[in-house]
Amino acid sequence: MLLHGWTVTSDLNWFAVFGGLSQRYRVIAFDHRGHGRGLRPVRPVRITDLSDDVAAVLGALEIEKSALVGYSLGGAVAQVVARDHGERLSGLVLAATLPRFRAGDLRLWPGVLGAIALGSRLVPRSLVNGIFERMVDRRTSDHHPWAADEVRSNHPRMLLETGASLFNFDAREWLPTLEVPTAVVVTEKDHKVSARYQRKFADFIPGATLHPLAAGHDASVTHPDLFVAALIEALDSVHERAAGRDLAAAGSPSG
Repeated sequence: MLLHGWTVTSDLNWFAVFGGLSQRYRVIAFDHRGHGRGLRPVRPVRITDLSDDVAAVLGALEIEKSALVGYSLGGAVAQVVARDHGERLSGLVLAATLPRFRAGDLRLWPGVLGAIALGSRLVPRSLVNGIFERMVDRRTSDHHPWAADEVRSNHPRMLLETGASLFNFDAREWLPTLEVPTAVVVTEKDHKVSARYQRKFADFIPGATLHPLAAGHDASVTHPDLFVAALIEALDSVHERAAGRDLAAAGSPSG
């Protein structure tokens, strides 16, 4: 199951990856709430809500266990799924992501996002949508029209709420307790999520493996061949370890 990043949709994050990855694995992807065609709840969006959505989708599809691939925001969601719904996971791949996104000198950033999100509930929706439309037009002027439409399909307020929750996210205290076989895919030329901190990420998770590739934060789109190769290597690694654990459990006296 593929979990996409913040402000994009699942198709926009993964469209260049689906073909290569599906040659080896069954692939499932959906939009987070507030993104693309995702849910539109009334109450504020939190990372824990996105985690619960993953478990709900697995349940609806009657999938007992799945490997999760979390990209950027999706990586934070995947970490929470591993903590709260670990029994549903056969493996965990964390790509271009971190256990904590808020830098020490950005303490006000989550509060600012949250305040703007709250303010967006108090003004006419047409005004919010108009501002969002103009922002999308400026940021996607050199993008393919389909990509711009994908960004435009997001819900402005829910993006802000998700961002505030993301920048308050901190998994460092409980990551060492995870028991799911884990791999970390490092985007070595990433200017948005420091590659140095991505490499340190694995130190928090017992037995996590590193799988680097020479590309930036948008590697899944700009360098899909490199990304798919690193992703398959990471997935093979977690599945091999999961199979080994299952064999060991089956051969134990209690098995």
